[in-house]
Amino acid sequence: MIAIDSPSVGDPRWYQDWRSPVLDGTTKTWHLKVFAGYLFPDPQIRLTGWQLAVSYGPRDTDLDNTLPVKLIVAHDPSYGKPGGYAPGTVLWEVNPDVNGTVNSPNFTVLLNACLSTNPIYLDLVAGPPTMPEPCSLLALASGVVGLCLGALRKSR
Repeated sequence: MIAIDSPSVGDPRWYQDWRSPVLDGTTKTWHLKVFAGYLFPDPQIRLTGWQLAVSYGPRDTDLDNTLPVKLIVAHDPSYGKPGGYAPGTVLWEVNPDVNGTVNSPNFTVLLNACLSTNPIYLDLVAGPPTMPEPCSLLALASGVVGLCLGALRKSR
């Protein structure tokens, strides 16, 4: 569960995705676009998130406390300025042993407010790190060996 709001006003908008489960052995990425409207009252946007402790719907158990989940900065227009984040910065990684709630979130991050013309892009990645198949690694290794032997033969 992720909530986005203004640090001074509150009134969060909550987001969650029950429509498409993450299947075993697969990785799913949600691309989030975060920006403030022209009348946004603060110079910062507060991003809050938590791992559900109780059942709120049919698919909230997909994580099963074993699936790695990370919130990663893909692009921050304020990078290089105070409060900006570099691409690839991990803002949050799920700790399966710690559940959270609205009043006790697992993480809170302040992002510099930006307009829709140049938003902040975040990636919420759920799933194990991708690993190449053994067959493709074998094909790559045999190709490299072939190139090396060919170069050795040509040099003689």
